[in-house]
Amino acid sequence: MSNLSELLPSGGGQNVGSFVASGTLTNGQTVALKSDGKVEAVFNTVLTEGVTTPTVIDPTNQVAYTTSVYDPLNKTVIIAYAGGSTAGYYIIGSFSGGTLTYTSPQTFDSSTSKIPRLAYDTDNNKVVIIYTNNNNQWRTRIGTPTATSITWGSAVAWNTHALTSSTGDVAYCPSVQKLVFLSRNSSNYPEIFYGTVSGTSVSYSTYDTYSNGYQGDLRLVFKPTGGVGLMTGAVSSNNYGAYITITTASTNRPEFVTQTYFRSQAVKTYGCPVVYDSGNDRYLISFTLNSGSNPIYVISTDGAGNFGTANTPENLSSNNFESDLVYISSNSGGTTGNFLLTFAYYYGATGTQVMEAQPINLSASYDPTFPTSYQIQNGADISSFNSLTSVYDPNANKAVVVYNDINLTPNTGKSSVYTPSGSVTNVSGFIGITGQAISDTATGNVDMLGGINSQQTSLVIGSKYYVQDNGTLGTTVTSTFAGQAISATTLNIRDLT
Repeated sequence: MSNLSELLPSGGGQNVGSFVASGTLTNGQTVALKSDGKVEAVFNTVLTEGVTTPTVIDPTNQVAYTTSVYDPLNKTVIIAYAGGSTAGYYIIGSFSGGTLTYTSPQTFDSSTSKIPRLAYDTDNNKVVIIYTNNNNQWRTRIGTPTATSITWGSAVAWNTHALTSSTGDVAYCPSVQKLVFLSRNSSNYPEIFYGTVSGTSVSYSTYDTYSNGYQGDLRLVFKPTGGVGLMTGAVSSNNYGAYITITTASTNRPEFVTQTYFRSQAVKTYGCPVVYDSGNDRYLISFTLNSGSNPIYVISTDGAGNFGTANTPENLSSNNFESDLVYISSNSGGTTGNFLLTFAYYYGATGTQVMEAQPINLSASYDPTFPTSYQIQNGADISSFNSLTSVYDPNANKAVVVYNDINLTPNTGKSSVYTPSGSVTNVSGFIGITGQAISDTATGNVDMLGGINSQQTSLVIGSKYYVQDNGTLGTTVTSTFAGQAISATTLNIRDLT
């Protein structure tokens, strides 16, 4: 015997799995496991920053209110919407090869639905939607998602305190494994309470009420750890922009702690979107001033009263209507924007409305800077608050923007995809190497971790091989060790550990 490979059975003989191929796979190709159980070639795709041409998401139903959330289990984006006097609908979008495809519209409630908001319960893998019926009565449904549909539980009414409110929000707090619901009572005082998920039902805790009025739309966000969050909005007495710190230290209910002004100047009451930057432990808030030409601003804070400098994108500071924010986690600290601001603004004597996508970077002192912006649509016409939503898909490294356009009949929704510069790869899902060529959708053998693959060429005996960004095997050290060569054609694939 001249080498170790002669001691081993042909083809390895162990740790071989049978998989369906997603795309055509060559013999001896490194593969990654997908969420649907199929395998695909390991890839690394370089992304070019920009936005896609908007497409209609539902040619039949009115889209007056929109909301969105990412489903990490199925790696999809979920968009829900309602027309205000119609049923509530949702669609599910998935990326394949950089292209976004939506399912056909399905209903989350067949009766009149308004102002939906989505959240995702990461501990129970459930989708949560809140919305109001025709009597402004708030409802919650818990859904079990798949890659193409959601099975919804029965609607569960909120307590009577929230029946007259025109705003609501919901966020999931992983620290206490509970939903947190937000609304206003009949005196416009903010109220929050827990929701505990069991199957496809939810039970509510008692309320905590903040004894200062707030106008318009309220927004809610929680850190993934620590149990602390923020509520943003406009204070009733002066319309100043403010946030209230929220704690989940109590098991009986979430509690409001302190109010802090982020702008001692009147802001528009249709919303101050807020997102959390988990890479740098900070929040970003966007808001529109209620004076002059109604410029839009963004400001960052640590949630403890410390702020960066509020700033507005250059030449885009007049007659703004609505905005939304997402955190681009792949570009935290990057050069092309670790946040994305989307907003509509009017320009010129005719009042034409433009939909814009603006990347944002933050300095170490939390001061925002604005790389190149991208026009999504010239001539868009958003009709009401809550008509714009955006969501980031970290698996595809893309953000999806959805908005309604009243130029269409009915006033239906459009969708555009923002791609940050950078790259996307599935190398973290590396599971093994094909033992044969496998056609797309066909079933074939994969030599898995801890096994032997004898379909290689020109390996150097004794050398360690790594999965390169483009999916090939090489001796250049990367984060993904593949195994050690025991002959020119045979790789002893590393163990799972």
